[in-house]
Amino acid sequence: RILDSLKSEFIETFDSIPDYINYLKEELKIDFDLIRESKLKIVFDPLFGTGRVYERILNAFGIPIIMIHAQKDPSFGGLRKPDVIEETLRELKQKLLEDKQDIGLATDPDADRSGLILDDGTYLDPNEFCSLIAWDILTDLERKHSRKWIKDNCVICATVATSSLIDDVASHFGIPSDGVIETAVGFKNLNQAISDAQEAGKKVIIAFEHTGKVAIMGSMPEADGMAVISKLAEMAARAKKQGRKLSDLYRQEHAKIRKEHFYQDTSIKLDIKEKDRERAYKARIIDHFKWIEAVVREGQRRRIIDNQKIVKIVGIDGMKFVCEDGAWAGVRISGTEPLIRIYGEGNTREQ
Repeated sequence: RILDSLKSEFIETFDSIPDYINYLKEELKIDFDLIRESKLKIVFDPLFGTGRVYERILNAFGIPIIMIHAQKDPSFGGLRKPDVIEETLRELKQKLLEDKQDIGLATDPDADRSGLILDDGTYLDPNEFCSLIAWDILTDLERKHSRKWIKDNCVICATVATSSLIDDVASHFGIPSDGVIETAVGFKNLNQAISDAQEAGKKVIIAFEHTGKVAIMGSMPEADGMAVISKLAEMAARAKKQGRKLSDLYRQEHAKIRKEHFYQDTSIKLDIKEKDRERAYKARIIDHFKWIEAVVREGQRRRIIDNQKIVKIVGIDGMKFVCEDGAWAGVRISGTEPLIRIYGEGNTREQ
């Protein structure tokens, strides 16, 4: 009764979904009619979180959808880590293959990260599906304008820990290397990069982190999982109307780039047992970066990564070493946990 009294006196409730639907349709130009007319078969996993409202969004356009893990569950079904990663989306993949669906979509519990399973059961990580979205948007812009127009007007924003696959997509469409804007990890940094680019009169094709936080062209400068999966559904629907699949588009993109990308990330936990954890954490960081400085000096003196010469060192957030063949390795301190984050990308799986 006390809560009901407070609610009536101090809190006004309203339904934000109709405005959000209008935003997706009018601002982002998501073609929900195309999705409906293509009879795209969608299975969606909100991982027990707020993304469950996506069923209502699609139903508003007469689009059917199969839902899994749509019930409220504060323990997220017992998942150790409810992120949109391949391990977590196994049941989504299984449902897609069993029911012969065209696309598997997912959002994390607060719906700011997105996940994708292709029609053939292939999981695409955010580096991969963001390159696919960028490819689709740039193809459309090239058709409407030209590559010169793209070169003069378009940029892409990505954190320093993302794959160089997006650089190759940008290069394919004529966007110069400085048109791929690297930022420190954290969407607040991408938010600033988006705002700066827009103030300079540039169109931001996509802005993303390797963790699946993404903002697409025309959206607010914030990560929006449901906007991203709507764009992916539209792309799959267009392909289906043309007698193709989204997996075909992904293979076509890679065939034109003609370069393989093998990306991986991992973490090392800092074992801090001292009472003053904050001071100890900072001390470990200082020690760690003294080691990084030594690596940089050694890297400048001789070849140290897979016998490749280091041609570029990026110090935006931690250190990133780029080799002459395009392979790279990066290391940074987590801003939220006592972890050292390690990232790397090679031209072969072994590298």
